[in-house]
Amino acid sequence: MVNNYYIYIHIRKDKNIPFYLGKGRDKRAWFFYQRNSLWHRINKKHGTEVKILLKNLSEEEAFVKEKELINLYKKLGFLQANFTNGGEGASGRILSLESLKKLSESQKKRTNHKRGFRLSEETKIKISKAKKGCKLSKEHIEKIRKAKKWHKGLSKLTDSRLAKISESKLGKGNPMYGRTHSDEYKLKLSARMSNENPSRRVLINTKTGEVFSSIKEAANKIGLNVNTLRGYVNGHRPNKTDLRYKE
Repeated sequence: MVNNYYIYIHIRKDKNIPFYLGKGRDKRAWFFYQRNSLWHRINKKHGTEVKILLKNLSEEEAFVKEKELINLYKKLGFLQANFTNGGEGASGRILSLESLKKLSESQKKRTNHKRGFRLSEETKIKISKAKKGCKLSKEHIEKIRKAKKWHKGLSKLTDSRLAKISESKLGKGNPMYGRTHSDEYKLKLSARMSNENPSRRVLINTKTGEVFSSIKEAANKIGLNVNTLRGYVNGHRPNKTDLRYKE
């Protein structure tokens, strides 16, 4: 049995008092996601310091110690962000095939109240009119811009969110785990990526007459994002370039 669990405590920086206690392993004590709303309010307002109380525990020992210490600290008037007395959890639990089947059937029975529901043309027109003329504030636009670029300059070595995403795609988490493409599909994929693909449409600059064998080539030439250029030439947005598909 691997003794890789520990007991950690979160301390308010303003008053140096403990407000949360838990068990974990690896970097759990320093991962601030998946916490309750009160924990987040305290952390946002006062900041959090992490301390490890006990180390090298088995999971069973960690459950017991967690429960004992939470009861002790609560009697002293601390740990307001602990809503339970600890000792819960099922890390590493593997469900039986019977349990998985029951879970699958229960999910199939759940119905989406919007499934099969279509808006009337009148409603669509009303929504369209309500949206027209609505402008986002500069602050709102800046928040959206930052949200889209939160991962820029980060890597799985420096950011826990990216590390978690990366780990979820490893091994059995990878949709291609244990599978291989057929030779037929490989040939199709090769042809699609080849410049000799007959379905690949050629672009032409209507001003200069320059011809491009692909959207990617043209985008690189004019310094534009590939998807942006694709939207222009496919008519999904006003074309701000002189590029068109060659007839």
